[in-house]
Amino acid sequence: MTGRETEPLVKETLPLQGGYNDEYTATVSESDQEATTPAKSILINEPQSTTSLWDDTDVRQRLLLVDLMLMDFLSAFSIGIPSPFFSRIVIKRGGSILYSALILQSIMLSFSICCVIFGKYLPSMGIRKMFVGGLATFGLCQVTFGLLHFVVDIKAFTGLGILIRVFQGAGEAAYSLSSMTVLCKEYPAHVTKVFGFTEAMDGLGYLLGPIFGGGMFDNIGMLLPLVLSGSIVILAIPCHLYLLRTYTHEENAESREFNVSEWLYNPYIISVLCLVATLFGTFGYLDVAITTYLEKLGFTATTVGLVLSTYGLSYCFGAALIGYVVALKEWMRKVSMAVGFIGFSLVLMVYVPKQLTSLIYVASSALGIFTAVASVPAFEYLLPSDSDPSLEIHSAISGAWYSCIGLGMFVLPLIGSAIHKALHSFSWSLFVLPCIGFALSSILAGLVYFIKSDKSS
Repeated sequence: MTGRETEPLVKETLPLQGGYNDEYTATVSESDQEATTPAKSILINEPQSTTSLWDDTDVRQRLLLVDLMLMDFLSAFSIGIPSPFFSRIVIKRGGSILYSALILQSIMLSFSICCVIFGKYLPSMGIRKMFVGGLATFGLCQVTFGLLHFVVDIKAFTGLGILIRVFQGAGEAAYSLSSMTVLCKEYPAHVTKVFGFTEAMDGLGYLLGPIFGGGMFDNIGMLLPLVLSGSIVILAIPCHLYLLRTYTHEENAESREFNVSEWLYNPYIISVLCLVATLFGTFGYLDVAITTYLEKLGFTATTVGLVLSTYGLSYCFGAALIGYVVALKEWMRKVSMAVGFIGFSLVLMVYVPKQLTSLIYVASSALGIFTAVASVPAFEYLLPSDSDPSLEIHSAISGAWYSCIGLGMFVLPLIGSAIHKALHSFSWSLFVLPCIGFALSSILAGLVYFIKSDKSS
């Protein structure tokens, strides 16, 4: 009874590739069930658990979540400190906005490249080692970045600044990637909720970082705030060592093999990653360029910090709220992402009214809210359907996610700065950036779709 013609037939429901279309029913043999490719089932997510997050976790997991939220706050706080004043320092040393963009956003180029590398080797390197090593590197580089206060020559200032930020980006990549993987492993039924919490703390960090940095710079300069924030990150490391457990490859040995190429070979995946990169890349450009624009309107470093902080405040509340809302129904993820990006693009068109400068605060708040609405549901939209997928799957997807964000935050500020310099218009540079992101995602998704259609035919 081992012949293929005598095998019992069973009915199995298989989702279309990517999990973005309706299901279809196929008749397959039991022997064929094992041969089902990951591409046909890897991208549709199971519904969120109906049990509360509090009931699903023990004391260590709750403390770990608080710890991860605090570290997300500290890292965002540290990165946001130089935003209100750094362009002024560069210009006083004989540089330009482009110099400032190269220094500040070189961290994101390093971050993007290192996320891809670390995503592949995280399982073999170990989450705890990468987590702690990343935070230590990030904190030391933050302290060293403050010492640039003593460098006067613009060429030395630029070269050392880029070098420090490159190493800091590697540390940030190691920490962020391992932190996201920990969230997926510790809270598999509540990914969107806990991701919303951590993103809310990111927003709070970007809220307070520019305020703190601008206020400290107006009074005592750039040295102390950078050194102080980096030291706090380093001193917090022992707490992480105590709360993090050891995650091994063996505990997930039976999980299906995950092919990153097949996962990326999907127009929906490409569209989501490109649009998320556009959202955060536009924020990166605003961090660089809005300082000099608002200075012409009479804003001080402190008030520029307040403008930048409104992104963080609105993103903080938006991320915490949207994480709970989209967990109710799976279809709400797609609606939330579409509404968020469309709203974000529309706000940029009217972001810089010269006569009513108070509207800049309103527009900044709207940008933060729409970014949260678009980005928070996007991560779980990319996760596999396995109830307990392997560490390799989580690290690979987290690496792709952060890599696209980092690439967007490096490339778009440079493009925006070049457009600003060519057209002498801050408004036009803001308008063009989301258009570039939408066009790029449409082109790439279209190419993948037509290539897949041609192969299938």
